[in-house]
Formats: sequence, C-alpha cells, structure tokens
Amino acid sequence: MLTAALEVERPVFFSILMIVGAFIPLLTLTHIEGLLFRPMALTILFALIGAMLFALFVVPVLSSLLFKNGYRDWENPILTWLYPRYSSLLVYLLKYRWQAVGVASGILFSVLILIVPRLGTEFLPYMDEGIMWVRANFPEGTSLQQTSKFGQRLREIALEFPDISFIVVQAGRNDSGTDPYPPSRIEMLIAPKPRDQWLQFHRKQELIAALGSRFRTEFPTTRFNFTQPIIDSVTEDANGTSANLAVEFSGSDSNVLLALARKTQTLISKVQGAVDVSIEQEGPQPQLVIKPDRALCARYDVNIDEVTQLIDVAIGGSPIGNLFEGERRIDIVARFDKSHLRSPAAIGRLPVYNAKGIPIPLAQVAHIDIIDGQTLIARDNGRRRLTVRTDIVGRDQGGFVAEAQHSFAQSITVPNGYRIAWLGMFENLERAAQHFKILVPTSIAVIFALLLVTFGSLRASLSLLLAIPFAFVGGATALYLRDMNLNVSSGVGFAAVFGVSIMNGVLIVRTITDLRMAGMPLEKAIINGAVRCIRPILVASLVAILGLVPASLATGLGSDVQRPLATVIVWGLFSATVMTVLLIPVLYRLFNPPIKLPSEEELELDNI
Repeated sequence: MLTAALEVERPVFFSILMIVGAFIPLLTLTHIEGLLFRPMALTILFALIGAMLFALFVVPVLSSLLFKNGYRDWENPILTWLYPRYSSLLVYLLKYRWQAVGVASGILFSVLILIVPRLGTEFLPYMDEGIMWVRANFPEGTSLQQTSKFGQRLREIALEFPDISFIVVQAGRNDSGTDPYPPSRIEMLIAPKPRDQWLQFHRKQELIAALGSRFRTEFPTTRFNFTQPIIDSVTEDANGTSANLAVEFSGSDSNVLLALARKTQTLISKVQGAVDVSIEQEGPQPQLVIKPDRALCARYDVNIDEVTQLIDVAIGGSPIGNLFEGERRIDIVARFDKSHLRSPAAIGRLPVYNAKGIPIPLAQVAHIDIIDGQTLIARDNGRRRLTVRTDIVGRDQGGFVAEAQHSFAQSITVPNGYRIAWLGMFENLERAAQHFKILVPTSIAVIFALLLVTFGSLRASLSLLLAIPFAFVGGATALYLRDMNLNVSSGVGFAAVFGVSIMNGVLIVRTITDLRMAGMPLEKAIINGAVRCIRPILVASLVAILGLVPASLATGLGSDVQRPLATVIVWGLFSATVMTVLLIPVLYRLFNPPIKLPSEEELELDNI
C-alpha cells in the first residue's frame, strides 16, 4: 500500500498544483468582476489544497485500516468492453498519427474561424433580480398632478397581467434632492409573482416585452426604460449611467449639445438591438420671463424693488409675513386669484405702486415674454453636458457598441471645444478583456513551468500544453449553440478548464513514462499507459461534469452568472477529456520525449 501511495504521490501533487496555478491569476481580478469571482477562486483554491492533503496523507492511512486483508478491484463491464476497443483505436491513431493531428487541428481551426467570430461579447450576463424597475419620462412640461394620473393608469395596466403581484409608483424627485428629476418623470417598482405561479409567460424577458408594448401603445410619446434596482444603482455608480449604453456630450452651448444629441439619438435608433433610445435630460419648454426695465421704472417713478417683490409674492409664493404660535413660526402667504395669473396679459395687468401710491400695470415697467428655456442643466467638471441613452435587447453589448461607434464616426462630427464620451457596461468589458489578455497567457505560462518541473522534459511538456486549446473547442461550441456570449463568467470557466484538462494529461504521460523506464517499448508503453489511465480519467471527468450540469441548466434567481461558467466547464471538460485520451498519446508519440533509463546499480538497489 505504501508503494502504491508513493507511485501516485508525484502526479497527484503536481496535477493539483497545476489547477491551483490556473486559478491563482483569477485572484488578480478587480472591480465588479473581482467582487463576483475572487471569492469563488479562493474557495476552489482552499478546497483543492485540502483535497490534496487529504488524498496524500489521510487516504493511505484509512486504506491501511479499512483494507487490512487487501482489496479486490471490481471491473465495470462497460470498461471491460471498452478497454480492447480503445486499445485498437489507439493502435490505429498511432499508425496514422499525422492524419489524426491534422483532423484535430482542423476541428480546432474550424471552431476558431466559424464559431468564435459569431460569439457576442458582453461584460456580464443578464442577472435576474426578480423585480423590475421602470422609468417613464412624459413630455416636457407635464404637471405633477397630470403625471400622478398617468401613474395610476400605468398601475392599472400592469395589474392587468396575471403574473404581476404588485406595483409601486412614485413621481417627481425624492425629498433629499439627490435625484434632480422633473415632475414629468415616474419610477415604478413592479414585482412579479413567484415563477411557479406564472400563468401567461415562461420567461421574464417575455413579460418585460409584453409590458413595454402595452405601456408604449397607451402612451406613445412617453420614454420608458426597464431595468432592475440593484444593477441600476451599481452601474450608475460604476459607469456614471444606468443605461446599457450612453453617449455623453459636454460643452458650453446648450443648443449645440442638443443638436448633437438629437443626431445621435436618430443614428443609434437605427442600430439593431437599440430599445428606448432617448435624451436623458429634459428638453426645453416654455418659460415665463419677466425683466424689469429700469428706464421705464424711472419714468413712472416706480422702485424696482417693488417690481421684484410683486413678482415674488404673486408668482413665486414668497411669504408676506410671519405668524408665531409659541415657538412655532408660520409663514403667511398671499394667494392671487388664478384669473390674474392665467396669461402673460393678465400678469401684465397686476398693479405696482409708485412713490405717490399710484398703481402702474406691471407691463408698463417690465417686459413679459414666454420663451423656450432649459429646465434642467447637467454639468460635469464645470461643463454643460447632455446624454443620449439606450438599452440593448437581443444583441451583445460589444457588437452593438462597435457598430454604433462606427456609424457615429462616419456620420457625425463633434465641433472643436466639445467632447464626447461613450459610457456603459461595455467600459468594464474593455477593461476585463485587457485583463484576460494578460491573465490567460499567465495561466498557461504557470502551467507550462509546472510541467517542466514535473517531467524535466521540454517535449513532454509541449505534448501536454498543445492539448490545452482543444479544451476551448467544447466550451466555445456550447456557448454558440446555447446562444450565450463571451463574458467574464465564461472567461473564468475557460481558465478553470485549462487547469483541469492538464491534470488528466499529466496522469497519462506519467504512466507512459514509468512504463518506458521499466523497459517497455515506446508504442506498447503508450497504449498500455493510456488504457491503464482511462478509468480514473473518465471517473474524474464524469464526476466534475455531472456535478456542474445542474448549474449549467439552472434558470432560477442568481443562476445567470453561473450558467455560462458551468456551461464552459461542462462542455470544455468533455472535449478536453476526449482529446486527452485520444490526442495526448498521439502527441507523445510524435514528440517522443527522451527518458533516462535506470542503471543496473539502481535496479539492484530497487530490488533490495
């Protein structure tokens, strides 16, 4: 039993070490992706270290206690049937080894050429929080009372759907003033029933599409935006906008900014996948402007302070006095009859008294006009800004942004002195992509260094390293067939598959090397070593695959992030296992790593 434990000690130790090496670079993930996947990487690392210590030190002791009289291995009938056929297949593959490598390379390049370019890119997959957060922006100038009535109607429409549990509607801005929204804006919290109680729809996206269609039919001039509370807050804090994509213009002239925003809105609306394209800030609307004329005030002997006081009291609602009740102070406000404030002409008839107490119409001492003006001016670093926002539905973020930026560069020119910024989750995608361009080669380099230490042979290490890309075949194909995109979650899955796929190869190469050192001819050692390893490889791979199949098929809350990762590992591990048992023996034969045969003195010492 001690001999058996020592025989597997080195390959087990270095196999686990290679998986650990593949996961260590994941600890360098930062920002949102780091918060999501660093804990997972740490958990796996500690679990692997614990499993390695248990396998090397505890399992041999337990085996010596439980199997004092030895252990009789049971041969599975399926494996008994498989061994000779696998051996015959290896003989055939070794005979036509160049053709076998050519076919495998053809499969790999077919996936890289035909499938990978068709995979979309995104930062993270859609994460279902259960509830929905809906914004409705009604036409500029809509009063708070009318907005409230619209909110009641929207609530009635939402509750017509049997899958909706309740809806909460709020209009205007919050009391703290941190969200400077106009009275024409509504925010709604819509909560669906538990998924097993749904009667009309099967997927949340179907419910959102039907709800949005119903809202837009009833309010065709209203801009709607469907999101979720948590991701809305996170993306707004991280990217400066809650939209999937926002184009921000900044400069000095509001009219130039508005012209750029409108052109961009029209352009983005034509890009496939764009939904709810709108200008984020409220547009210009009619405003009453009263400008006292000092020359006219002097002609009629009217103090200009009297004019401003009349405007403040009559229209602005400024208090004319105070009433005290104990320590309580109450403002006294004079309310004018609505007939005196109904139109600019009516306001112009309001009396202003001159120094002699003679009433002078306000229109005689001030200019009263109605002009279009900005109701909300957003600024960033002291510069005015205007933002065009859009949501992306039915398309990957990376492809959408690339097409939108290409169309913008061809159609719109930003004047000198004005700036444009593209904001959204795709910024995180670009940062994460740059990080993975360093992370993946680093993982492969760590694995290669461990392979050199394990085997002390460049050829043996290369024969194992060349099998890594074939782990990409199954994962990429599964993402394409399941209509998933490349994202941080799937990238973490590929990093994990690379380490696990190497582990199986190490076992085969180590067994073949031991047989050759025992004096067995090359091809016979390859066939016998591969046949001897097929059972532990199939068992280990099958356990990992079956353990992650439920996660790859899960549809409940919180499963959106883990589904791409599990899909990549399940199908990547499947393709890696197939390629390991078929391709590693062929590559070993092609590279024919040199081995140092033991001398006669060493053999005699071993027999002693």
